Amino acid sequence: MNSNSQPVAKVGIVGLGAVGLPLAALFGQVGLELVLVDSSVERVEQIRRGESPLAHLPAGLIDRLGNALISTSPEALDGCDAIVICVPTPLRPDRTPDLSAVRSAAREAATFVRAGGLVVLESTTWPGTTRHVLGKIFEFREDVDLAYSPERVDPGRVDASRAGGDLLGAGVPKLVGGVTKAATERAAALYRLAFETVIEVGSSDVAEAAKLVENIHRAVNIALVGELKIAFDAMGLDVWEVLDAAATKPFGFTRFDPGPGMGGHCLPIDPFYLSWAAKRAGAETRFVELSGEINRAMPGFVAAKTQSALRSIHVDVDEARVLLVGVAYKRGVGIVEESPAFPIAAALRAEGAQVSYADPLVPSCSLGESLDVNAEALADFDAVVILVDQEGVDLDLIAACQAVVVDTRAALRKQLLGSARYFMA
Repeated sequence: MNSNSQPVAKVGIVGLGAVGLPLAALFGQVGLELVLVDSSVERVEQIRRGESPLAHLPAGLIDRLGNALISTSPEALDGCDAIVICVPTPLRPDRTPDLSAVRSAAREAATFVRAGGLVVLESTTWPGTTRHVLGKIFEFREDVDLAYSPERVDPGRVDASRAGGDLLGAGVPKLVGGVTKAATERAAALYRLAFETVIEVGSSDVAEAAKLVENIHRAVNIALVGELKIAFDAMGLDVWEVLDAAATKPFGFTRFDPGPGMGGHCLPIDPFYLSWAAKRAGAETRFVELSGEINRAMPGFVAAKTQSALRSIHVDVDEARVLLVGVAYKRGVGIVEESPAFPIAAALRAEGAQVSYADPLVPSCSLGESLDVNAEALADFDAVVILVDQEGVDLDLIAACQAVVVDTRAALRKQLLGSARYFMA
């Protein structure tokens, strides 16, 4: 352990999105002094006003930040004992990793963390990022310990087993791996202040790889059930009935349900991070890459199914009015990153359709402003496409409307199965 290392009392967090903000609340409620930095002026101002910038996190969460210093300026991090980086790791257009935000945040941390400090990366990335990418940036700061601790945030998830529920994830086991053993121990000590279970692994590389495995496991299974949905649709079989039947087996089967495609910060992206890193090492990940391609193709199936539904009522797609219900990437959140709603809307608009949307957790987005789901509004549409069955959307009204219904979530399957205007996609 560095001779300059001291107990952590002042923690900086860079990135106040779905990962960084809950982490800040966890650290704040155990009494740590916080410095919170985000590049978004709007987000910083919202938090300063006591407002939650994320629909799935209540405004009361901000109270747990205590007297945190909240800023857009990296200089605010000066003198922090530890800095945790929680910034996006998207893909470039050629589907290779884009670590520009990580590099920028790491340079800021290297400039301002105190002597003998600790820097932890939480952003999902390829194995070796902390050791090599951050390690190179911190070459002139050999006094600083570097570690990786993968975020395991599930936005909108409430742990019913915990008193009052747990929106922040304190009950989710926390993996920690450092570039050195001392870094692992220091990072683990920090997280034990806020998390019930902290698991130390042998290196930052292992922790980074474990995060990819967690998400790719889910992505691969979502791709499998998506491909089964397309195949069974072609065979005239109800995929939901098939899954219900398969799920009666008490062992050797884990159920995944189909949808319109994957979304969110991680799942659509992580298979490509692993395949890129594997290629650099001289290995192939054909199965993982294929799952990524299948998941990215799923919105096209939904758009084609919508066009087929419109033809069934003799409406040309270039004259159609289509309502997308739910543009967030999943139920219970207002996060739209990588949501399949956008490629679906783009495909329909490319054919001339007028596309609107309704999502009570996404008041506005690049598609326009959210509509209220009521009988009068529904009467204006030829097709209603259910992408996410958000709480607060009256599904009974949709079931009673005259439009064709394209249902990607089986939300109205019990009410409408067998109806000539009901299509599962």
